[in-house]
Amino acid sequence: MPVELIVLLLVGSGVLLRISVRLFFAILTVMGGLWLAGALWPAVATAVGFPQHTLYGFGHDTVAAVGQAVHPPPPTPFPTRTALPAAIGFAAGVFVRATAAAPGVDSGVTVSAGQPLHINASGQAGYGYQGGTCVGYPQTDPDGNRTLVAPPNTVNCGRKAGDPNLTLPSAPVGALIGRISNGPWFLVGSSYSGTANASGRLFLLYNDSDSGDNSGGYTVNISTDV
Repeated sequence: MPVELIVLLLVGSGVLLRISVRLFFAILTVMGGLWLAGALWPAVATAVGFPQHTLYGFGHDTVAAVGQAVHPPPPTPFPTRTALPAAIGFAAGVFVRATAAAPGVDSGVTVSAGQPLHINASGQAGYGYQGGTCVGYPQTDPDGNRTLVAPPNTVNCGRKAGDPNLTLPSAPVGALIGRISNGPWFLVGSSYSGTANASGRLFLLYNDSDSGDNSGGYTVNISTDV
């Protein structure tokens, strides 16, 4: 074989090798760039406000067709919590402050005329200074029973009723009273069981003529169950 031909073949092989190497590195560069673009796209999309699910065929949600928008399946919704129905005609731990004035403390319970009504109350409250036979600052219970603590003695002063200035004059001072909506006041005391005389909201009040100097209060539980 002529020397010239051998030289020509060697030169041609070198050229082809250099072209192949350059083509190989060019393909690697393009594929690396596409991979990098797919990896960075979520952060770029968030920064510029584009939807992250359109990745043009690369990244975390790759599809077969380049340039096709990727739509991942919608997330499985969390099960909806069904709110428990509120107890109708029941209230526990309603605190009736002795300082509350008319129309009284809203119990949160709505009743219907003729519906059974059960109320229980406990606690201690005071209506201020008392002169006469029970001098001092007596404490009352929901029934209006008065107790005067005068160390070292505790004196039972009984009930004080008939004061025309009381909200409900026929009931003792300090007793728990109630009314339905704007109806008449009635004595509740520490335990009441009866039927609602009207329809509407139940209000509760400390029976006194002036609530400004009162203290304490009663905790009340209410039920309209049969």
